[in-house]
Amino acid sequence: MEIQSTVPGKEGRLLPVLYRDVDSEKDFEGIKIDSIRAYCFYNEQLVVVREPEGHWGLPGGSVEEGEHVKDAAHREVMEETNMKILGMRFVSIQQVVFPTGPAYHVVRVACLVEPIGEFKADPAGEVTEIKLIEPTAIISLADSHWGKMAERMLERAVDLKRVMETEVGFVQ
Repeated sequence: MEIQSTVPGKEGRLLPVLYRDVDSEKDFEGIKIDSIRAYCFYNEQLVVVREPEGHWGLPGGSVEEGEHVKDAAHREVMEETNMKILGMRFVSIQQVVFPTGPAYHVVRVACLVEPIGEFKADPAGEVTEIKLIEPTAIISLADSHWGKMAERMLERAVDLKRVMETEVGFVQ
C-alpha cells in the first residue's frame, strides 16, 4: 500500500511524504536509509521512549554508515530500552522530502522484545524514560502528525506481531 501525504516541518512548512508497506530489505534496496523506528511489543503492550525534549516516540535512531537496517534496529532497541529483539518484521518506509537537500528515509519495524534487565539510562542520552502503553495510544501520544500513515503503520505492526507470536512460540 502507498499513501501520499504531508507532515509538518520546521517553521510550520508542510513536507511531502510517501509511505509504502515493505516486507523485506529488497523493497528498499538501493535507497539510503537514514533512520529506523521500532514498534516493540512486550506482551500486549508497546514500548515507548521519552526523548530529552520531552517528546514520546518509538525506540530508534540513525542507521550508521554501512550498517544493515536489521542490525540498526537491534542496536537502537538495546541502547534505548535495554531489551532484546526476539523476532522482527519490516512494516514500512517513509520518504520525507525537504525543500533543500536529499530526501530522508525512515524504515519502521515491528518486533517482539523482552527486557534484559532494568532500564537505567540510554548511554547516548537520547532517552530519559521508557514506558509500556496500550498500542493504539501511540497515535495520540507520538504519531498524530503522521495522520493516515500512523493508522496504517500501527495496523500493520499489530498484524505482524500476531504472525511473529505464532512463528516464535512467544508465550504471553
